Amino acid sequence: MARRAVLRRLLIVAVAALAVAGCGGDARLSHEAYQRVLTREVAQLGARIVAAGNDAKTATAVQRAVDASADRLAKLRPPSDAAGANDSLVRALRAYALDLGDFALDAKSLPTSELRESQSRLARSPAVIDIQRAEADLRRAGYSLTP
Repeated sequence: MARRAVLRRLLIVAVAALAVAGCGGDARLSHEAYQRVLTREVAQLGARIVAAGNDAKTATAVQRAVDASADRLAKLRPPSDAAGANDSLVRALRAYALDLGDFALDAKSLPTSELRESQSRLARSPAVIDIQRAEADLRRAGYSLTP
């Protein structure tokens, strides 16, 4: 009787372990699943950036959106052909968010004539170049960044 109870418990544990393993656990996303997430993130972030103004409030909102997008992408397990580019994109987005924070501070304190220079620095930011490189790496791996 005791042996039967032990076997039953082991069977329950084995079935539970198989169920968890079948859910994917640490499995990487498929190409298609990653493409869907990537397209959604790029579209949402692009819309936020395009709608932003040149004031501190909207720069801070965009900064939060960029950070949130980086956080979501960092949590993914992309396919192996996109893993390096995804990591690069996350790092570049986080660096860009810091640049946006600097711009927000400038927008609070600088006159309009000097704010244009800050906008220009933001556009030439090394983070922007790194984002473009990561996007190019993803394209070479067969991913599209447009819907």
